[in-house]
Amino acid sequence: MKLPISFTVPGHPVPFLVGVRHQTKKRREAYGEFCDRVRMFARLAGVQDIEITPEAPLHFHTRAFFKDRNHGDPENIHKGVVDAICYTAHGKSKKRDKYTGGAFSVPRYDKKEPRVEVVIADGTLPLKETIPEGW
Repeated sequence: MKLPISFTVPGHPVPFLVGVRHQTKKRREAYGEFCDRVRMFARLAGVQDIEITPEAPLHFHTRAFFKDRNHGDPENIHKGVVDAICYTAHGKSKKRDKYTGGAFSVPRYDKKEPRVEVVIADGTLPLKETIPEGW
């Protein structure tokens, strides 16, 4: 897999579920659907069978665009993207997210096209060198 890899996940960004009180059935289903979308667009961009190890860590950079000011934390959107790629749909560890780093941007807004832009880069490089220009 040649890095960096960039892709966009269209649709409303759904944050990682934090705390039991927030885990209603509706929210769990929305989060599961979001993770499925992340995995699908990651595969289309060439992210398949990646090995994340202490010797080969990865940086994940995310930039979430929301339709309005009622949204989850960009940090939890970032966590959801990383988990979607690092775990199987059934929650079993497929890859090692503990060897990931990266950055997330402040909230951005696009009423017509909410989305999450993702860049996966070489984690052995300094973080500053892997953040896309203009982010």
